[in-house]
Amino acid sequence: MLGISNALGAVDCNVGLLVTSSYGRLFGTEGVFGTVLTGLLTLYVGFVALGLMTGRTRLTLSGMVPKVLAIGLVLTFATSWPAYHALVFGLLVGGPEQLATALAGANGDTLGFANRLDLLLDAFATLAKVIGDNVPSSDAKALGPLAGPQIASALVWLSGMMILLASAGALVLTRIVLALLLAIGPVFIVFGLFRQTRGLLEAWLRTSLLFALAPTLTVLAGSAALTLLTPLVDIIAQDPAGAVADLRPIIELFLGSLVYVGLVAMLMWASASLVRGWRFGRSEGEPASFDQVHQAGLPPTTLHGAASASAATLATDARVNGIVVALSRAGRDDMAIQTASIRVEQVAANGSNPISAPGTGSPAGTQRRTEGLAQGLRAARRPHFAGVVQ
Repeated sequence: MLGISNALGAVDCNVGLLVTSSYGRLFGTEGVFGTVLTGLLTLYVGFVALGLMTGRTRLTLSGMVPKVLAIGLVLTFATSWPAYHALVFGLLVGGPEQLATALAGANGDTLGFANRLDLLLDAFATLAKVIGDNVPSSDAKALGPLAGPQIASALVWLSGMMILLASAGALVLTRIVLALLLAIGPVFIVFGLFRQTRGLLEAWLRTSLLFALAPTLTVLAGSAALTLLTPLVDIIAQDPAGAVADLRPIIELFLGSLVYVGLVAMLMWASASLVRGWRFGRSEGEPASFDQVHQAGLPPTTLHGAASASAATLATDARVNGIVVALSRAGRDDMAIQTASIRVEQVAANGSNPISAPGTGSPAGTQRRTEGLAQGLRAARRPHFAGVVQ
């Protein structure tokens, strides 16, 4: 009997064959990309050597270790099928299912979930046939072909079809897409060798994780949904005539199927959200180091220009602080000059009628001294700074 479990088993059997044959055709002994890989590795080593000779790359531990690791990882996964099968294929295909089994036990098995889903769909088909063929309705002729058992049978059929399409899309189609991604995975691993094409490797990893996590989340949440729908189907199957007369259980079954479809869509969206912002390497806000700038292919003038710009920014900040301090000092000097001028005016005004005291001079001498006091004061010159409006 055909069903989701049989389709899923056939897909799982063909996934391994497809990935194995594709890997051999790409990077096997007679692979078409073997020469391309050799050329890319030669170019990469040549670029690193040229950077060391010209001083664009520093021979430091932090600068050379990532390059050596990149070459080693590319050679490992692009030329060794056991390594690619154990880490990449094994983690993306078998890893999520083992995690679901550890969390939910027997209910986390994908094949077991598909078998329970097939049983539920068989019950849907049997129930729709029983309602449409064997339940009489006295009002069917009066109300038309969609009255009574016909509309109930149509709702049951629609419920089963929605569950079938949602489950097939979440379980079978995601496995097919994941198989295609794993088949071309070695090519994207080679893209991770250069910084300019490393984004393709990140996009491939995110997409592969999306289609690996989606079936697992569907199995975990779908098992709970099937647990809620199965008793409702059993109640309708026990009394089809009463379900048609009441029509409430059938409508509840239809709404439950709609909820199941919405649940599968939300799980796909959740899987996409989990891997959307994933990055490896340095973050976007982290400044690039000397080696990272040279690895990106920037000329030395760009790096010196960036350093000069940073130094100019610091110098500008220092000049601004100096201007602020000078202006504050000039303001204090102006206040001091104004205060002294007021005092001189007061002394000059009182000079014509001085207060006599022992030992004091004549009024004329006092007036000359007060006038000379004002002449000794000079207005402070305001500091002039380039670019500052007086």
